[in-house]
Amino acid sequence: MARFFLDHVWYFITVPTNDHEPIFHRLEFRGVLLEKLQTAFRKFSINKYHFSIMSDHYHILIYVHEGAVIPKLLHFIHGGTSFQLHLDRPTSIWGEYHVYVHATEELLDRVAGYVVGNPIKHGEVKTFDALLIWPFSSFSLLVEQVGRISAQEMVHSTIALEDADFSVR
Repeated sequence: MARFFLDHVWYFITVPTNDHEPIFHRLEFRGVLLEKLQTAFRKFSINKYHFSIMSDHYHILIYVHEGAVIPKLLHFIHGGTSFQLHLDRPTSIWGEYHVYVHATEELLDRVAGYVVGNPIKHGEVKTFDALLIWPFSSFSLLVEQVGRISAQEMVHSTIALEDADFSVR
């Protein structure tokens, strides 16, 4: 599917594993994806971002100067993780990705809370103290940016929302 991407925009991207298989329940596999995300952010000059990695999907919220970088970034992440994990599969480990563009600053804050709070939503961590040190979420980065109380409020305000709640209608 051909997609058109805008320049100088925040993008919320969700990528599930194929058939939502919990490939990343193994922390060493999750670590491979984390390393690939961090490398991709550096390689493609993504300096403003948030992320979370779950057992069967990941979320990124990124600001891009050039929208055309998004397919390259995702190809780098997905090809790299597939290669490094050496899983003997007849199909890709990745499903179809979903992309949303934020419409307002308020929505951007809500998306950031949703992204970094996803491990709490899915029960992979139980408390904000645990989330603060959980390497598979950028919650600690959000805390550095806005303070702990504000970061927790951003997560609380979105914890029950689904990805589709962030789409622009």
